[in-house]
Amino acid sequence: MTSAMTSALRKPHHPPTPHYPTHPPPAQVFVNKAGHSVANVDNKKSWALLLRYRSTMAKVLDSNRKFQAAADKYFELSQTVSDSVLAEDLLQLLGDAVTCTILAPASGQRTRLLSLIGSDSRVASLDALPGYAAHSTIIMKMARNEVIQSASMAKFESELKEHQR
Repeated sequence: MTSAMTSALRKPHHPPTPHYPTHPPPAQVFVNKAGHSVANVDNKKSWALLLRYRSTMAKVLDSNRKFQAAADKYFELSQTVSDSVLAEDLLQLLGDAVTCTILAPASGQRTRLLSLIGSDSRVASLDALPGYAAHSTIIMKMARNEVIQSASMAKFESELKEHQR
């Protein structure tokens, strides 16, 4: 065998593949693009579409660790009044608002949201939802500026999603 053939055999053969970007664009880009279209949608006719867009935006903010903005969106969505939205879904959104509020940095905006969430009568119901057992205790203590026990914090931390840790 010639040296050219030997070197050719040693090189791994890779079939040609189409060019794909190594890093897909973040979801934020697509949500922002959709936002331009959603701005022109009639609220009454496409209410479900607007609700889906807003919940997706909140999830993207949450996954990008923009917890204060996500908390605001989640809480706003949890206040939705409609027969087409289940009470359990609204409670889940409230739970997500509580999670993001707890994780948000201290600020006046967070204090305002703590007050709003603390006055929501549904907060006590969060204990019954899987993944939110410690949320009501922590958010109520935060709203009243009380000390949070380490056992409550440990339980809360165990319920966090991976990107929230």
